[in-house]
Amino acid sequence: MKFGHVFSERLKSEGFPPEWVEAAISYRQLKKCIHRLTDELAQVGLDSEILGKLLKHVEDYNAAAVESEDGDIKPFEYIFSSEPLEGGTSASKSRRQPFHPKLLFYIDEGTGTLHDAKLDQETKEKLQQLAVATGMSELRVTEEPVPDERNVKSTTTPDLQDGSANEGNNKPKHRVIEIPLTSDIEFFNKLTDELSGLEALQKKEEEKLNAQIEELGKRIAIFTDPNIHKNKKILGIWRNVFQIYVESDIFFGTTEVDHKAHTADQAKEKFQKFSILIVDQGLVSKLKKREGLQALNAFMQINREIIHSLQFGEINKMAMTKILKSKQTQKFSTPSKNPC
Repeated sequence: MKFGHVFSERLKSEGFPPEWVEAAISYRQLKKCIHRLTDELAQVGLDSEILGKLLKHVEDYNAAAVESEDGDIKPFEYIFSSEPLEGGTSASKSRRQPFHPKLLFYIDEGTGTLHDAKLDQETKEKLQQLAVATGMSELRVTEEPVPDERNVKSTTTPDLQDGSANEGNNKPKHRVIEIPLTSDIEFFNKLTDELSGLEALQKKEEEKLNAQIEELGKRIAIFTDPNIHKNKKILGIWRNVFQIYVESDIFFGTTEVDHKAHTADQAKEKFQKFSILIVDQGLVSKLKKREGLQALNAFMQINREIIHSLQFGEINKMAMTKILKSKQTQKFSTPSKNPC
C-alpha cells in the first residue's frame, strides 16, 4: 500500500481534531509538485536517465576533488538563489526571502558547447537552442567572471559564440545555462508554508496544555492543602500517584540504558502500565470524593492528549521525510506510474 494512502487513512482513523488534519502535510499535493518538476525537466531533454548519469558524473567529480590546470569547474549544479527584499522596514526584511531553485550548466566560452556535462548530443542541442532562442523559455545565459567562484551573477544575455566578453581579460570565463525550476519553487514554498502552519499549531496546543496543567495544579492544591488536617490523607494518595508517574518514565527515559525521549508507541505503552498500576495499588478507589476523581481524570486526559500530539507529530515527520526522499530520487529514477 502506498504511503500516501496510509498517511491519509491514519489522519482519518486516529481521532485527530479537524484543525490538526487540516494542518497536516499535504503529502499527495507535494508529490504532484515533484511529478510536475519531472515533466518540466523532461521538456528540456533532462529525463530521469540523463539526470541520473549527470548525478553520477558530478559524484565522481566531487570524489576526485581535483581541479584541472585550466580552472575546471563543476559541469552541473543544483543551487538555491535567494534574492534579498529591496526597501521596506527592518521587519519586512526579516520575512522569508524568495528563493529560486535552479540547475546550472556551464558553457565553454571558446566553443559555445556545454562544459563537460556528459550529455547526449540531442539534449545538448536542445539546451543550447533554448539558451539562445528569444522568448522560447526562461533559460538564460549568464556570465561568470571567475570560474571557481560559486556565485553566478546575471548580466545581459550574450550570444553563445560571441567572444567579445574576453577582450582585455586573460582570465578564463565561463557562461552558464540557467534553468529555473518553477515546480521546485512551488514545492518548497508549499512545504515551508505547511511547516509554518504545523509550528503555529504546535505552539497553540502547547499553550492550551500549559493552561490545563496550571488549572489542574490549582485544583489539586485546594483539596491537598497540608494546613487542613482532613486533607493529609488525600495528600498522601496524590504523592503516591505522582511518585509512580515519575518512576514510570512515560515520555523520557531517566536511566543510563534508556535516557532519550520516547516515541508515541513507547509512551502509550508506559502510560497504560502506569494506569493499571495505580488501580492495582488501590489509589484510584481511595479518591472517593468527586473533586479528587475529576482531578485524576483531568490528569489522565492531559497525558492522553500529549501522546496524541506525539502520534500526530511522528506521522507528519514521516510524511516530510518520505516526500523529501522522494523529491531527491524522483528526478534520478524511472518515474512511477502511480504518483502516490
